[in-house]
Amino acid sequence: MCHKFVGLHKLLFFFRKWIERHGISHDPNVDNKNGIKSKIIDAVVVMYGLGELKKGTGGWLADANDDENYTVDLEEQFGGIGKRFWSIIRFLMARSFGFSEKISLNPVTERFLEPYQCVALYFAAEDTFYPIAVNRRFDCLPGTSEDRKTIQKVAEGCVFIVEIPKGSQNYKELFEHLAKKCGCSYLVLRRKPDRMNTKCFRVALKPVGSFMAIRKFRSLLNVAPCMTEPDLRTRSDLIAEEIYQRLVFYTEEGRSIDDVFVS
Repeated sequence: MCHKFVGLHKLLFFFRKWIERHGISHDPNVDNKNGIKSKIIDAVVVMYGLGELKKGTGGWLADANDDENYTVDLEEQFGGIGKRFWSIIRFLMARSFGFSEKISLNPVTERFLEPYQCVALYFAAEDTFYPIAVNRRFDCLPGTSEDRKTIQKVAEGCVFIVEIPKGSQNYKELFEHLAKKCGCSYLVLRRKPDRMNTKCFRVALKPVGSFMAIRKFRSLLNVAPCMTEPDLRTRSDLIAEEIYQRLVFYTEEGRSIDDVFVS
């Protein structure tokens, strides 16, 4: 296919470097649960280009011309291969992709894209799109001056604030324990000044660790509001209660951070 579509080999190479940049490429020498082999990411790119991953998207590799001498120069098309890369990133960051079940890569390969691989690609795409689109930062791409420091290595996550009920016991130890279980190197924790709410207090958290460890830690503390509760204050209190319940649940001995939370 690369001999027919000029520039495709460059796009495939760049995507291989991209998953390396975000620490989600497969390394036989490292126990990386989220590792994605090069041939799998190749198949994802080709499947998207054929329009097979989501109908109505891609399609720039679909060509009915069977002439062996017929070629398509992707680099000469509008936007070049950069536009192709960007369109795939936008597709990967869709929740419908990131949280989907096992995805078949047929007819490109008989293999499947596993759910944990979809999540890894989803998070990597998010951490590529927003720095570029919002802050014009390109250190999330391979080939930059920061390429020597992969996201899989230790980095500081953004500070985020959660509320938990007043009187929550050992909350500091529970937060730190959960961060360690997620693979974070350590956690910076600071209690914020009290506000009007007499039932809860705020805690500022800044996890330090790998890209996937920080993402996992934040996702376990991400609680959706109960939209059936009409009172906004009660709704906020319920979020605080569930966050503390999650802390206790996921730090129990023998409990896995991959378990489904049960209140």
